[in-house]
Amino acid sequence: MMSVAELLEMQKQHTKKTPTPAEILLFYSTIRTGRVQTVLECGTYFGLSAIWAATALEENKAEGKVYTFDGLERDFLFEGMDIEDRIVFIHGPFEERVGEIITLNPPHPWLVFIDGAWRYDANKGYFDAVAPYLEIGDYVMWHDTGTTTRGRGLHSKEQGAMSFRAVNGVGLYQHGISKPQ
Repeated sequence: MMSVAELLEMQKQHTKKTPTPAEILLFYSTIRTGRVQTVLECGTYFGLSAIWAATALEENKAEGKVYTFDGLERDFLFEGMDIEDRIVFIHGPFEERVGEIITLNPPHPWLVFIDGAWRYDANKGYFDAVAPYLEIGDYVMWHDTGTTTRGRGLHSKEQGAMSFRAVNGVGLYQHGISKPQ
């Protein structure tokens, strides 16, 4: 298993279209300190955040896995790594396929990481697909929350904005504790 320092070095090499080191450390820390058991990730890209999540689950000796969804299949960075058995890639739209995982009754608390689109309507759809299954103490984290131009991000002139604390372009919500609007 890679150390945090090794993971940060890998993160720095792949920061284009992925969370920044500060954002990924918030993600990793939330899994570790929140004792997250299952991660549902919307938007795999090359699988870097899945590696961080699987590492945190392994360090926590969690029961669950990382279920990562993407519409595109490609070579993933986690292939061949010792934490690969903690990561399950699901090809297809998150909002259409997440129900298959929910029927498996993965252990809570969950962290749902939404990083699949930069549009308000898409992000709202991803959240709505999983919201009925959240339990008190589960987490939802959005990436790209700070982008407001060209209809990107969670802020939309026409549709308002989902309200939560956002730092460095990442929004974090804990079900039953904080309240998105």
